[in-house]
Amino acid sequence: MEHPDIHEAIEAIEAALERDDLDSADLWLDDLETIPLPSTERGRAFALRVTHLDRAGYPEEVTPLIVETMQEEGDDLAFVSAAGMQFSELDAFEHAEMFLRNLLELEPENPVPPYNLAVALGREGRFTECIDLYDEALRRDSEFWPAQAQKAFCLHQLDRLPEAVETYRTYLAANPQDGDTWTALAELHGESGDLKAAYKAYEDAAEFSEDPRPHLFQCAQLAEANEDAETVHRSAERLKVIEPQGWRTLIAEAMYLELIDDPVSSWEAYRDALDEAAEAEDDDGVDISLASIFLFAADHEMAEEIGDYVSRAFDEDRLTETVLGALQLLEGRPSRAATSFQVVLRTRASEPQDNGEEPELQFRIYGVTAETADAAILAAKNFERRCTSLSWEIDSAQRISEPAQGHLGVYWRSPLMDHAPGPANPEQIATEDIPPFSEEEG
Repeated sequence: MEHPDIHEAIEAIEAALERDDLDSADLWLDDLETIPLPSTERGRAFALRVTHLDRAGYPEEVTPLIVETMQEEGDDLAFVSAAGMQFSELDAFEHAEMFLRNLLELEPENPVPPYNLAVALGREGRFTECIDLYDEALRRDSEFWPAQAQKAFCLHQLDRLPEAVETYRTYLAANPQDGDTWTALAELHGESGDLKAAYKAYEDAAEFSEDPRPHLFQCAQLAEANEDAETVHRSAERLKVIEPQGWRTLIAEAMYLELIDDPVSSWEAYRDALDEAAEAEDDDGVDISLASIFLFAADHEMAEEIGDYVSRAFDEDRLTETVLGALQLLEGRPSRAATSFQVVLRTRASEPQDNGEEPELQFRIYGVTAETADAAILAAKNFERRCTSLSWEIDSAQRISEPAQGHLGVYWRSPLMDHAPGPANPEQIATEDIPPFSEEEG
């Protein structure tokens, strides 16, 4: 019998659990149990099996399995740690915390156990507890730098901004090459209104990083949002030295030209950026360039002139959150009664099979801002009609926010799914009574 590749099997199980395909997960788990595994992979496989039992409706089997396994494996640190982190990645937080807390006592001077537990608790938003655990990791090893960086992030999440700045700077003094953390510090300064410090952090990120382009571009974006033409121009000039015709360079130049009231040249630069990104086959660049074009068109009332670009976004399936947000501003309208809805559409993606059985249903989730549930459903269906030729029906619609000032339109679209999702927020959703949808609408 040919054994499965261990890492391929684990990834397949994770993917199956993520899409709630319990039968496939079970088959992969059975295959995995036919081969001897190292401690780390054995711990991950155990966590996957327990999570599968939980989701398959067999909770009575979970506790005995955990007790029995911990009696056999509880002193294997690699097993326990891997199981705990795998539970955390699967959002099985209760199990994750139990396993990872066990390691605190097993290795009282190792900084990794409190660090791993803090990472798991952070996924639940328990940032105050995380900070205590990162401090414990640093007590055990004052140069355990990942704990310093994560502690700064948690302080930021709790709006303890001066402490977060100090902690980021302590970390960066020892790790100046970490461009992502310089960016996190720049964003923190930007949120607090200290633009000079934010620009400096982006410039430091560019100086120390192997690829300075993303950091210079982010600096230009912040400056453009604050109508600081001089800083945008400075960033554009530095980008031009590195990559004269790169899409980031051209967008930064376009932002500067727009700020100095040269919309004609700005429009040309945005379109050139899209061409450069497409030629380079840079998907992020194409998405950002398209979004920039849509935002420019919205600001300059050019919605009727860019139909080809809108069609391109749909035809190439470039409906990322970046593009969708810009499309919403372009095609929607402001409202004082904007309400967020989760709209779920369903379809059968093929004709009935030869044996007469109907093909499986497939689903698409939409996030829509609208003034009524009916309007949200109509927006989702009209949006999907531009993307596919399938026949879609309404599965459910749920309100997930109260009316407020906002911009109407679709702001999120999921990949195609083979199961209906649960409520977006069971504790807060008010389910709407949805009337039958007529294909003649819209």
